[in-house]
Amino acid sequence: MASCSHKWRLEGKQLLTIPHGGLPLQSVRKNLMGFNDEKLVAMIDRKKSTTEKWRVAQIELIGAANGLIDSTEMAHRLGVAPETLNEMVKNGEILSVDFDQKAKFPVRQLTKDGDTLTGFTSVLQKLRSIGIDGWMALDILCSSTPKFGLSPFELLERNRSTDALEDATAYENQGCP
Repeated sequence: MASCSHKWRLEGKQLLTIPHGGLPLQSVRKNLMGFNDEKLVAMIDRKKSTTEKWRVAQIELIGAANGLIDSTEMAHRLGVAPETLNEMVKNGEILSVDFDQKAKFPVRQLTKDGDTLTGFTSVLQKLRSIGIDGWMALDILCSSTPKFGLSPFELLERNRSTDALEDATAYENQGCP
């Protein structure tokens, strides 16, 4: 039997190919447990919508973090070798996020002099100790909290590292992973 398949297309783009070994298309649809063309397109649109929403959220966080820089620029600003930068990330001394499959670094964790904000490492390590890292940590660091009305980044920028650490500790007390 010849190899056959059905291709779903939307706006000229191939969305999905399902091999069906020459079976009538009705049998293929039945094997999809009730997914007709409209349901399949809606399912793909929801995934696309979720992906787009995540990208918008990332862009908003990047703005709140004063942008992202690559590892070469981060190492240069900190005055360290790339190997040292990697160790700093592993040790929770600086935050990196995965953006377009590359490690990027939020600029806001640095002072204008190129040092990390005073108290930042303690806050980041507290978050990491309860399983919060990467984008989730960046979201927390950029979001205002009810107790202080400021984000942990704002607290750190105002030399209120004890308050920023208290915010991070609150996540632990709420039963985060």
